[in-house]
Amino acid sequence: MGTFSDTLAPKDTCADLMSLTDILEDEDGDSLGGILSGNYTLATYFDDPTSGTQAMIVYSKDKRFAAAVFRSTELFSLDDWKTNLNIDLVPTGIPSIPADVELHEGYFDAVFNHGLAELFESKLIELINDPALDLEYIYLTGHSMGGALAHILGSYLAGKNNDLNFRVITFGQPNVGNSGFENWTENILTNLSVFRFVNRNDVVPRILGFRYRNAGHVFHIQKRKSTLYYNQDGGNGYAGVPTSWYLAGSLLQHTSW
Repeated sequence: MGTFSDTLAPKDTCADLMSLTDILEDEDGDSLGGILSGNYTLATYFDDPTSGTQAMIVYSKDKRFAAAVFRSTELFSLDDWKTNLNIDLVPTGIPSIPADVELHEGYFDAVFNHGLAELFESKLIELINDPALDLEYIYLTGHSMGGALAHILGSYLAGKNNDLNFRVITFGQPNVGNSGFENWTENILTNLSVFRFVNRNDVVPRILGFRYRNAGHVFHIQKRKSTLYYNQDGGNGYAGVPTSWYLAGSLLQHTSW
C-alpha cells in the first residue's frame, strides 16, 4: 500500500474520530460546544427533523484536522428508520458523479436534499483554506447510518474538489451503493481514502442487498487480533475477506463499540 487511497490515518486519529462519534451520540446541539471545548472547536451543527440527520463539523488546530461527524440511528426515531429502510438504489443525477453510480435512496436523500452537502462542503473548504488555522487533513466519520452518510458525502466532495484529499473513517457502516459506486470510489477517486472499521461479528456491514456492492478497505477488529482487508474483496496482491466472514451476524456487536 503506497497511494493516498491506501493509506490509513494514524491510530490516535482513528481513536479521536471514534470519540467524536460517541460525543455526537450522547449530546444535543446546545451542549456540544461545552463538551468539545479544550479539544475541538465546533464549526457547524446540522439538525434536520425531516430526514432525522444530525451532524457536526469540528476542527483542532493542535491535531491539524477538520472532521465532519455524522450521528448514527436513534433507536426510537421514526425518521431515522424511514431513512435506513428506503433501500432502493437510485441514480444521483449530479453532474460530478458518474452516471453509472447508484446510491441507497434514503441516504442519498439525507445528504443531498436537505442542504447538508452544500453547507458541509462550504464549511470544510473554508476551514482547510484558512491560513490562520493551518489545518492539513479533512476527515468524514460516523457510526452505522452516520458512516454511510460520511462515505457518500466524502466521495462527492472528492469528486468535486480534486485538489483536496478526503479521508473517510467509518464504524459499523452499511453498504451504500452499486458496482458503479464501488468502481468510482476505489479506482477513480485517487484523492479519497476509505477505511471501514467492523467490530467482530457485527452484522450490519456484512449485509449485501440486491445490487449492492462493498466499497473501501475493511479493518476487522477481532477479540485477539485485527485484520485489514484490501477493498474488502481484495486486489493489488492483497487478500479480501473470506467467504466465512459473511456468515457472522451480531446486532449486539454493532452497538457495543
